[in-house]
Amino acid sequence: MTKRLIRDIQPSQRIRAKIDARTTPEKKEITKKATPLQSKRLETPLLQGNGSSWKKGTLVFMILLIVGIVGWSFFATAVVALTPRSQDLEMRNLEIVLQKQGELSYHEIELEETETISIPATETEYQEEKASGTITIFNAHGTSSQRLLEETRFETPDGKIYKTAKGPGITVPGGKMQGGKLIPGSLDVMVYADQPGQEYNIGFSDFTIPGFKGTSKEKTFYARSKTEMTGGFKGESVIVPEETIILSEKKLETMVREKLQLALDAQVSLDFFVPTKDGSHIEILPIERINVPGEALQLKQKGVLRAPVIDRKEFSMAIANASLPDEQKGVGRVVNLDDLTYVFTPGELESDTIAVVVSGLGNLVWDIDEQEVVQIIEKTKKKDISYALQNTESIIKAEVSIRPFWRSKLPKKEKIHIIINNPQI
Repeated sequence: MTKRLIRDIQPSQRIRAKIDARTTPEKKEITKKATPLQSKRLETPLLQGNGSSWKKGTLVFMILLIVGIVGWSFFATAVVALTPRSQDLEMRNLEIVLQKQGELSYHEIELEETETISIPATETEYQEEKASGTITIFNAHGTSSQRLLEETRFETPDGKIYKTAKGPGITVPGGKMQGGKLIPGSLDVMVYADQPGQEYNIGFSDFTIPGFKGTSKEKTFYARSKTEMTGGFKGESVIVPEETIILSEKKLETMVREKLQLALDAQVSLDFFVPTKDGSHIEILPIERINVPGEALQLKQKGVLRAPVIDRKEFSMAIANASLPDEQKGVGRVVNLDDLTYVFTPGELESDTIAVVVSGLGNLVWDIDEQEVVQIIEKTKKKDISYALQNTESIIKAEVSIRPFWRSKLPKKEKIHIIINNPQI
């Protein structure tokens, strides 16, 4: 019989289970509580993808950058800012001749404006006033002038008589022969009604000269209204202190002049110029006094503006050339025309030629030939362009800027923009 050792004896399953329970520690589930920081990290979604996605994004960015650079280079432009040479020109009684037809021409402009002021009435008295106005007398009799005595009578078709003023009389110039045809001579004069009264306040009319009736001059001397006949009155008139009337008349004239000047500014564009600032181109007609019985005295003022209108560019060149020596003529223009003083006689506008006398300190600005500038730019290196342009006679400063800034060459001439500081007229 085989001897059995204790180690050879296997415990029963029941006993083995008890032994295992004693020797093996019980496993417990341990749940760790996440810290606040860990919780926040858990709430943040993890980045998806890997390094290949970042490379793709970088590639797309580089492609867009290259396309942008190429596109910007394609639309490259250059700006050349130039400052022209200038100098002062002192002008003293410089005479410039203008013609209706010619190299330095002008055309006439005529404007009319009327203003009225009412002065409150205080007292009344009986008054008589004769109407007055301006007529134009025509001499179609021949080329010789005609002397008319003081108070020469002029008659309307309905028989109203108006006379010239007392004094030395007047002389109507003779006509001029042009192309075998006689152009009548003419003269503007003031005439006054033969009698006082409102009935002599008339509109525009034709006139004959009774003194020439029955002679060869009856049909060849005649007159036409240039203004209406106004101011005639007979009856009770309001009385206004003389000092009040004087102040009102001055105010009225100022109003008319300002109104005419505004009308002129509105009519003349910036390309044209009227060389008058002293008011000599404005004719102020006699004030018309209108009585409104028991109410007020009305003062009515009419003004007429007649002036030559000249091409601003041509006139500025003419002044410059008249002030410069022969070797400099044509280099530029006087740009400050509005700062100068001009004198001319309005009556001279009736002729085909007038003279304007110019005085003051003019600012001469050289003309810049833009085609020449482009030619210099095209054949000059970028770094030398400013120096090359400033060496020309007409330019004292040149600045060049190119877009995009990294371009080392200028774009085509179609993409070069020239800006002239202190631009010429």
